[in-house]
Amino acid sequence: MSRRIEQLENSLLPNTRISGNYSRKEQDMIRSYVLLVHAEIESFFEERAKSKVESEFIKWKNKRKRSNTLLNLVAFLGAEIDWSKKKRTDKDQIQFRLNVLVTHFQNGVVQKNNGIKPDNLFKLLLPTGLEVADFDPTWLIEMENFGKDRGTIAHQPLSVQNTIDKVTEVDRIKNRILPEIAILDRLLSNK
Repeated sequence: MSRRIEQLENSLLPNTRISGNYSRKEQDMIRSYVLLVHAEIESFFEERAKSKVESEFIKWKNKRKRSNTLLNLVAFLGAEIDWSKKKRTDKDQIQFRLNVLVTHFQNGVVQKNNGIKPDNLFKLLLPTGLEVADFDPTWLIEMENFGKDRGTIAHQPLSVQNTIDKVTEVDRIKNRILPEIAILDRLLSNK
């Protein structure tokens, strides 16, 4: 993901202007950069969560290895399944139940995710084994603001948007968003 974000920076962003005055086309390129970086981050979290749950389920099927991820999956999503509609012989088997939960997570939670604000991240990552305490509160505020700014860029006419500054956006992404993502990724690998 970091490599892709660097590619976007190199291919989309204009040269830095000390005055901060960018042409309309350059402003559009900066907005495009923000939208595409947001999409890359969203995709990263979705794929990371999906692969973590999938790999833990495979370990459980092959070796019956217990997993904090699978425990969290049951705790966070178990009540979302209508077990009464499942056959008694099936729903009494743990592998069947775990398979239903993993499928629900991948095809429901992950596929229906639409953003990187804290609520989106918690829905994706708490079932994988991360805990709310693992998230830096300042970073969560940053993600809320980044999500809102992306929404404004994507859904509001240019006439109501503020001028966007290249240096500010690159700093936010490189120095305030990506480092914490790397920390969460390491935590997830160790769960």
